[in-house]
Amino acid sequence: MPTLAKNRKRIKKTLTMLNNLLFNLDKVLYNDGFTQPQLRVLLRAQVVTMIGAGVLALALCWLSTWPLIFAVGAAMAVLNFYWMAKYAKQVAGLTFHKGLIVSLVFRFYARLAFTGILLFLFIFWLKVPVAPLVLGLSTVMATIVLWGAAQVIEHKAKEA
Repeated sequence: MPTLAKNRKRIKKTLTMLNNLLFNLDKVLYNDGFTQPQLRVLLRAQVVTMIGAGVLALALCWLSTWPLIFAVGAAMAVLNFYWMAKYAKQVAGLTFHKGLIVSLVFRFYARLAFTGILLFLFIFWLKVPVAPLVLGLSTVMATIVLWGAAQVIEHKAKEA
């Protein structure tokens, strides 16, 4: 039976690994052009939410295909979110004109169509269960809610 000291060492080691993962992910995002800290925090949170939810899904359903399908949905969500953030970062400082708006709308619908085609292929061609795929896609919403709650808490802490 593990002792309290061994458990503390395991927890410390796990936290160190998580901290290293976050640091390295932040460095990769910064090198990829995401210089705004809040955008990096949001993207990093999306990846961490995807990994955490994937580990949880694997722990709960390790003998089924659900964790794999969940991971596919979560990966689709992360890629969509990443592509959207990357383009939004590029156009953030530009003045709006007709060409820019057309480009924004075209990229949005192209990404939506690509996601729709992938979902169609997975659901109708590969016959994967819809629930884990949608749950994987919903990691974006979980990330946004958690990020928003963290912003509110941080803002209230600064006011106090």
